[in-house]
Amino acid sequence: MSTVLTDASFCHDTGASGWAAWVRIDEKTLVKKSGIFKESPSNCIEAELWAAYNGIHIAQQNGAKKILLQTDCKTNIKKLLRDKKFKGILTCRHIKAHTNRKEARFYCNDWCDRQAKQHMRKQRKLFNGT
Repeated sequence: MSTVLTDASFCHDTGASGWAAWVRIDEKTLVKKSGIFKESPSNCIEAELWAAYNGIHIAQQNGAKKILLQTDCKTNIKKLLRDKKFKGILTCRHIKAHTNRKEARFYCNDWCDRQAKQHMRKQRKLFNGT
């Protein structure tokens, strides 16, 4: 089973947002990607959902048949598990964000959080003209 951890960062004032995904396909294949969305999500929940979709897509592009998605957004876990296109493919697990825990999954979540924020801040500067 492939493991996907995702996170998003969303600025409520400007709509700037960023996303990140840490995707472990197998022992040899690790893909880490992050960036800004092509369109602006309308809120933080939508940004988190789009980040999850990006991570799932990356995993599938790299051959994943079964995926364990770990996200800090409980609302989207419910949405994703109801999505028929992921039936039999996707398992989800909540991960508590912003902790000092040292397990690998928390390290990966923290990496995603930092990357997503970095992209959101860059986009926010562009929106603000600074």
